[in-house]
Amino acid sequence: MTLTTTTEVKKWLRGLPLLKKDLELRSAFYIDLMRDSQTMKQAGKRHEEYYLAQAERLQEKMRKLTADADRLMEMLEPDERVVLHARYIKGVLWDGIEFYIHYSRRSAVRIHNRALKKLVGQEVEADVYTGEE
Repeated sequence: MTLTTTTEVKKWLRGLPLLKKDLELRSAFYIDLMRDSQTMKQAGKRHEEYYLAQAERLQEKMRKLTADADRLMEMLEPDERVVLHARYIKGVLWDGIEFYIHYSRRSAVRIHNRALKKLVGQEVEADVYTGEE
């Protein structure tokens, strides 16, 4: 997926924390099911393999998502990374941004907009809203 506008970049960044948490929870669920199926005899063996495959598939998506986010952040200046991390990963609102990162709100917005423009046109493997690759 290519991020073609700043709106798409924002949408992708906003979805990161939620998708990460969703993938972690679903992976943990399949691992729990796998452990439960290990206590069963013959019937549990087939299910155990399926649950393990599902957990590994979700963990691979998590690795791709993390790699995409890290690659995009490496393209930015340190001040841009700080602003985007505060805004999208930590969820700090614009009203409180100056207390969190020690930039004025106006400066933070300018840095934010500059960073978003740098990320337009970049390729990402995972779509954060559908969870697809």
